[in-house]
Amino acid sequence: MLTTVAVTSALAQASGQKGGSEVTKGGGEIAPAPAPQPVAPLETPAEEMSGMELVLWMQVRESDEPADFQRYLDTYPTGTFANLARIRRDALAAAGEPEPAPKPASETVVEQAPKSVPVVPAAPAPSDAAADEMDLHPLIRACDLAAGHPGDPTKPAGLSGKEFDEIDTGAAVKACMAAHEAQPDHARTTYNLGRTYAAANADRLAERFYLDAAAAGHAQANVGLGYLYEDTSPAEAMAYYRLASDAGHPSGMVELGWGYYIGEGVSQDAEHAVRLFQKAYDLNSARGAHGLAIALRDGKGIAKDEARAAVLLEQAIAQGYAYSNIALGYSYEVGLGIPKDLEKAVAHYQAATDAGYNGGRTNLCVMYYNGLGVAQDFETARELCRVSADAGQVRAMRLLGKMYEHGDGVAQSYETAVAWYRKAADLGYADAQNSLGYMIDRGYGTTEDPIEANRYFNLAAVQGNDYAMFNLARAYANGRGVPQDDGRAVGYYNQAAELGHSTSMFHLGWAYLNGKGIARDPVTAVGWFEKSLDAGNKDALSSLGFAYETAQEIYDPRKAAQYYLRAMQAGDDWPLGRAQRDWDRATAKVVQTLLRQAGLYTGAIDGAIGRGSVDAMRQLLPQN
Repeated sequence: MLTTVAVTSALAQASGQKGGSEVTKGGGEIAPAPAPQPVAPLETPAEEMSGMELVLWMQVRESDEPADFQRYLDTYPTGTFANLARIRRDALAAAGEPEPAPKPASETVVEQAPKSVPVVPAAPAPSDAAADEMDLHPLIRACDLAAGHPGDPTKPAGLSGKEFDEIDTGAAVKACMAAHEAQPDHARTTYNLGRTYAAANADRLAERFYLDAAAAGHAQANVGLGYLYEDTSPAEAMAYYRLASDAGHPSGMVELGWGYYIGEGVSQDAEHAVRLFQKAYDLNSARGAHGLAIALRDGKGIAKDEARAAVLLEQAIAQGYAYSNIALGYSYEVGLGIPKDLEKAVAHYQAATDAGYNGGRTNLCVMYYNGLGVAQDFETARELCRVSADAGQVRAMRLLGKMYEHGDGVAQSYETAVAWYRKAADLGYADAQNSLGYMIDRGYGTTEDPIEANRYFNLAAVQGNDYAMFNLARAYANGRGVPQDDGRAVGYYNQAAELGHSTSMFHLGWAYLNGKGIARDPVTAVGWFEKSLDAGNKDALSSLGFAYETAQEIYDPRKAAQYYLRAMQAGDDWPLGRAQRDWDRATAKVVQTLLRQAGLYTGAIDGAIGRGSVDAMRQLLPQN
């Protein structure tokens, strides 16, 4: 499946954007569900290649005849594959291949068809009686039982079919090949044979039989072709999905919708994606409901409505689409449109895990690791994450690295931590790139190398990782692995702060307060300290006190004293370590006055912070 885009948190990345790599190929369509709010009618963007162009290209692309490529160029002189066709034609001609005489125009030109009509050439459909008779053929039934798609609308009633990863490819190939030889024109059997070869990773054979099935009128074969091309040629994959969508197949609509949603293989157009999801949902597609839910949750292509998103996810699950448990679990975990309920989140992640979805297993690992909705259990977390990591889940790899880094449920091993971080980092996972950079920067489990560490920080930062931006800021502030540069440090602090990184807000405040790397501005400094405090950084309390005590532009002894006392109540003992000469006298008097009012100080209000004042302030610290 198509890879999903990152969302605002690590857990959200696997909470069900599309089904991503987790979607079983061709999830079934089950019972109808109440329709959501209507959306605008479906429109097809004009810039996409026609289905007929793709069909013609698929017919000629493996040819050894220059005339076949010329035939494509005569029909589509500015087509998607025109340059490739010219290169192939000229190469074959230069090699001395004899070029056959041109075929009559009636044989060479493929007639264009409206995009609303299925454009794969289809054989005449057999009569209902003939089709029923063919379906009763024992070899066809054996093939259906071995490899039939659960959601195939042409399969006989009462036949459940096989999920993609449940196909016994050896047995299925024998059964479906025998059926195909007996009934070579039976479209569903041809499709099942292609599906079997796809399950066996024999992509070229799968492509051959999918193409034959599509030409015989089996729309779902175009979805199978799309799956084959997603990784190597997203544009071709989308063209096949369009064929299936135009033929009225819900899976084609959903897959094409995800292409538009994330902008893979087609120009990004979230509103068009929503229309496709809606159309599939109206055909009782559980995956259409899931797509609509994610768009509503994200507020992308449609007005945000987290409550309605949760309802649609429930519907998709009720229709048998277990993948939606991941997204619904996340909604319960953070309270998106429904009351926060960690135990329900765990239950949904468990359901997704039981259905074989590693995204759910990884989220379940996180819940056990942190003790959220379930008793903390590092051993269970490790077992869950190990399975997911072995299946390629980068978040699981990174969490395993963290377990080994800190010795959580395992013997601490920086070397093993580095190995797991590196696996995920090499797959492009920003959080792991940042973690690996941290280990390299400090020489934990590997050779200390600030320059290499900064390379990983930069890889993560360009993906929007705020922690990596902070680490780059510290590198430039301290000249570690890079030339010292306060201006660049401030730039990275600012980027991270804008993304909500509280410690970067704190450092940015100090940069403005001291005029380091940026023009001095105490008012802006206070603003960043307040934002850092609001984001949970209690260290900002003393910094606010210091700003109001020392910056003449905003000098306010009462505010300064109040912030100092709040800092100590929050556990920050920094004010206790200040020398008497460092205190502004007016601020010190206010501190003594407030301490006396609290019944903690009985000495003179003289602005001299001595032993009595310090002992009184110490009583504000939380008692362990």
